[in-house]
Amino acid sequence: MALKIFGISIGRHRNAVTAEPAADQPQPLGAVTAEHWHRLFGGDEATAERIAAVYACVYVIASTIAAMPLQLYRKQGETRSREHDHPLAKFLRGTPNGAMTWTQLREALLYRLVLRGNSYTRNFWKGGVLDEVFPLPGSVVTPKFSTARRSVYAIGENSFHVPAGLFGQADVAHFKGLSCDGLQGISPIEHCRITMQSGVALAQHGLTTAEKGAPLRGVITNAPPFKNPEQAKEVRGRWRDAFREATESGGVSILEGDLKFQPVSMSMRDAEFIAQMRFSVEEIARIFNVPPHKIQMLERATFNNIEHLSREFYTSALQPWIVRIEATMNATWLTAGDRAAGYYLRHNADGLLRGDLKTRSESYAKQISSGIMTPNEARQLEEREPMAGGDQLFFPINHAPLGADTTDPNP
Repeated sequence: MALKIFGISIGRHRNAVTAEPAADQPQPLGAVTAEHWHRLFGGDEATAERIAAVYACVYVIASTIAAMPLQLYRKQGETRSREHDHPLAKFLRGTPNGAMTWTQLREALLYRLVLRGNSYTRNFWKGGVLDEVFPLPGSVVTPKFSTARRSVYAIGENSFHVPAGLFGQADVAHFKGLSCDGLQGISPIEHCRITMQSGVALAQHGLTTAEKGAPLRGVITNAPPFKNPEQAKEVRGRWRDAFREATESGGVSILEGDLKFQPVSMSMRDAEFIAQMRFSVEEIARIFNVPPHKIQMLERATFNNIEHLSREFYTSALQPWIVRIEATMNATWLTAGDRAAGYYLRHNADGLLRGDLKTRSESYAKQISSGIMTPNEARQLEEREPMAGGDQLFFPINHAPLGADTTDPNP
């Protein structure tokens, strides 16, 4: 027997949600069709993805976040500790499903999220515990909104053997990028289509030039003037056919009679094609908020500022994505009881931010001498074995509160 909640039929177990839409049939939210991508790029959706700068931006964001350890913590009062025995912590130490690792799943999730603004995972529960997580392509998921102001997701027939039907938020995790309404993320390719079209055009121009040579443009003149417009039109057609044939065969076009060709097109150097490509790459990096040095544009990077640029990359480019992802994971991968008990998921970015060996050593020394961390905690961050007596906090004995009497009563 199923219960009806917010117009959705839900079974007794969390992993037994059935597909039954509400009577007033929720409406799709911002579906992007294949015709839309064809209209934008003159081809399929993957056209913009094939730009090297776009791939580099998506790759550096997705791979960097996926490489961070995803760990379960618990907050009890003012105490925060990492949890190891919770079922979700054990699940994170294994694999999300039988087809991929956690790194592969998170990279797939982030690829769609960064590139298209929306990403989905199907959550499978067993006995009230998360048992399997599987990424879903956006083409098989249709977000809808019920009259009870709840998001539901219609999963269509697919080749991933994920059951089709209408599911609630506990069973489908919807990761959203920058949004103007909070319901659907904005695709940067769609939002900045002019820049993307420019990048596609430049890349296509470079490919065409490499394969067939630069297009030849100019004016055809005749020693005696053309008798009428029809004769000029006929000559232009004959020249076009001859040039096309010569281009395809790698030969030379021949002008008949007293015809003379005067080129008027600019050369690659005059058109500053390379400068345009560089500007296009900078624009794409700006769209994804990725520092240019992260996609191998090192003109303005130096050895003095590269470490600061890496920290800026984390705070400005990665942290917004991490916050969005963690919020969705905590809302969908944890039960209400887990959240009430203080459990939460967090990406550990210590490995990314700890800097070089000298900087890390100085930081550890200051924190150990100030009683902030123990020697064994520092050794753990460096992946070294703990030492005996290294779990104690140390504090300088010459420190005392202001105004305290520091005279020893028993000299």
